[in-house]
This record gives sequence, C-alpha cells and structure tokens, in this order.
Amino acid sequence: MREYFEKITKELFKNISNNEILIVNFDAEESTFVRLNKARIRQAGNVKQISITLSLSKKDKKNEKDKKNLDKEMTDLDQKKIQRT
Repeated sequence: MREYFEKITKELFKNISNNEILIVNFDAEESTFVRLNKARIRQAGNVKQISITLSLSKKDKKNEKDKKNLDKEMTDLDQKKIQRT
C-alpha cells in the first residue's frame, strides 16, 4: 500500500504550483478474516479498502500557519507511535 500511496502522491505533487498547498490523507486496510458460529467456519473473506482525501488551497499566511500546525501534529503522532513500539 505504501508504494501505491507514494506513486499517487508523486503524480499529484508534480501538478501543483508553487503558490498552492496540497494535503493528502490516505487510509488503507487489507485483512483476512474468518467468522465462526458454534465452532464452525461460517464465512471467510478478504477485505481491501482504500480511501484518499485531497485538500488543495492557495498559499497565504493563514494556510501556512495551519500547515505548520498540521506538520507538528503529524510529527507528534509519529513520535507517539514510535514510543509505543
């Protein structure tokens, strides 16, 4: 999924101008599951789900401030994930 995300974002960021900000949110899940009922397999399956949200805006002072705050929040979240492992 990471390669898929990187390929998409590479193309998206190639097409924005210097006075634009692009924020990309990417959520993906790939899993295999089995549902049981009275110790018998009732359903087995695979799930692959991908969601992408794009936000494009012009650069200005407010957006630059919002982007810096978002960058800080994302860094903080990454640090928390690292600390948990």
